[in-house]
Amino acid sequence: MESLKHLHQNNIDIRHYIDYKIDMSKMNCPNCNAVMNDSFCPTCGQERIHENDLQLKHLAHTLFHELFHLDGRLWKTLYLLVRRPGLLTLDYLEGRRMRHISPFRLFLVFSALYYFFGIYSSGSIKNLVELSPEMGKYISVFADKQNTPLIDYVNRVDDVYRKQLKGLQVATVIITGLGLWLLFFKWNPWLAAHQIMAIHLKVFTFIVGLLMIPLWHLKLPIVLLGILELIIPFTYNVFAFRRVYRSKWTVILVKQQVLFMIDVIINLFVLSVFFLSFK
Repeated sequence: MESLKHLHQNNIDIRHYIDYKIDMSKMNCPNCNAVMNDSFCPTCGQERIHENDLQLKHLAHTLFHELFHLDGRLWKTLYLLVRRPGLLTLDYLEGRRMRHISPFRLFLVFSALYYFFGIYSSGSIKNLVELSPEMGKYISVFADKQNTPLIDYVNRVDDVYRKQLKGLQVATVIITGLGLWLLFFKWNPWLAAHQIMAIHLKVFTFIVGLLMIPLWHLKLPIVLLGILELIIPFTYNVFAFRRVYRSKWTVILVKQQVLFMIDVIINLFVLSVFFLSFK
């Protein structure tokens, strides 16, 4: 049996590994030393090593595969997330998980996409100022306090805001999960169950924000854009809550309204603190 241990035992430099021919039909797993007769280890699941594993082309392919291919389940997961609100959460909580992307991985992928492309939509303070004179007047108050031109102040705010965006997104998921836990405690007393729902709701919000980017470039009225970015997730949440929590429509609507108001208040508070503390 051959393994990477054989390289060390025979003083073969790992850097020359790609030039060292291993009999791939019979080898031990380098990770757990179990016998490997297939492409993956039957004990720990590690993939069989190959001669070109350390080549740059292979590493680039592996990176792309890890981020975007996701075993072909990504598109199925997104279809279910968008088409059937709440069902993805139910599948996860009821144990049907292998058929979908992990909610944590899904959140990381779309938070990264929103981080890079959100500056072209409502994720940019500059866009809000350009489309809304009222927003410009509001932010100019903070710019005047620092004796800074509005455009320079907005550019600096956008730079800092983007750096803190990931932390803010994680914070909103945690707060939403806590809100769901308080509102639907009788359905499930475990906080983690509601955090899974909060993650899926946030991913849908990311998707809406990304799809709204072309509309922001059309310079449509900010009121219309704002309504769309609020009413679409609001409606989605109502149907998701109905499917998962199985409450009456009136109860769902009232609790979603409470959660919505909490979210608005927290966002306004965070933005105000951000601008007041910004230097």
